[in-house]
Parts: sequence; structure tokens; C-alpha cells
Amino acid sequence: MRITLDTKEEGKLSYETDFIDDPTKKMIANSTIRKVSVISILVEALTFANVGHKAGLAKLLSESDEAKLDPKEVEVSDKDSIDKESDLFL
Repeated sequence: MRITLDTKEEGKLSYETDFIDDPTKKMIANSTIRKVSVISILVEALTFANVGHKAGLAKLLSESDEAKLDPKEVEVSDKDSIDKESDLFL
């Protein structure tokens, strides 16, 4: 299996796991490549879902004037913000 890694120190490095002599190392390398690929897909899917939900929430809240708070009236300490509110950056 061929893979290219983008590193900060050395730039792009390419490898071919089929050239690994030790069968255990080859199996671990291929398994890890598959795991990283699956995780990358999940991260992309979660990011897509997160953006969609935030957009839906922003639309819902923008249509609910009765829920809007005056910024001057909202003064909470950092501790209150963490314990009592959900701060979402939309």
C-alpha cells in the first residue's frame, strides 16, 4: 500500500508498505493507514453535520426575536459561562 505523509519537518514523504520485510510491521502499518483513513472520513462527516446544525440553529434563532438578549444585559463571569451557558460561535 502506497502512502504519502505530509510532515512539518521534511515535507512530503512517500512510502510503500509492501516493501516492509517484517510481516507484523507490514500488518500494523496497513491497519494504521486504514484507521487513519476512517478517522479522516468521520472528521469530515462530523464537520459537515456540525456546520449544517449550526446553520439550522442560527436560522431558527434569527426567526425568534423573543429569544434574543440585549448584550448589555448579558454579563456573566467566565465560570458562569462554562457552567450555565452554551457558547456557540455561529
